[in-house]
Amino acid sequence: QPTPHQDLFPHGTDIDSLLSFLFVSGSPEKCWNLHGSCRDKCSKNEKVYVFCVSGKLCCVKPKFQPNLFPKVN
Repeated sequence: QPTPHQDLFPHGTDIDSLLSFLFVSGSPEKCWNLHGSCRDKCSKNEKVYVFCVSGKLCCVKPKFQPNLFPKVN
C-alpha cells in the first residue's frame, strides 16, 4: 500500500531513502549552495543570511559571503 508521501515524489521515490540521503548521520547539514554549515551558533567571523531546513542557522564563512554593498566608483 502506498504511503501518503509517494504522491509527492514521482517514480516510486521512497521518502525514507530521500530523507536518509539528505540527513546522513554524522554529516553536518549544509546550506548556502554547500558553502555554509547549519549550526545552533555561528563563529565570530561567520554571518547568517538564511535558516536551514532544520531551523538552525546557516553559518557562512567570509570568503563565501555576498557583497551586499558594492563599491561605487
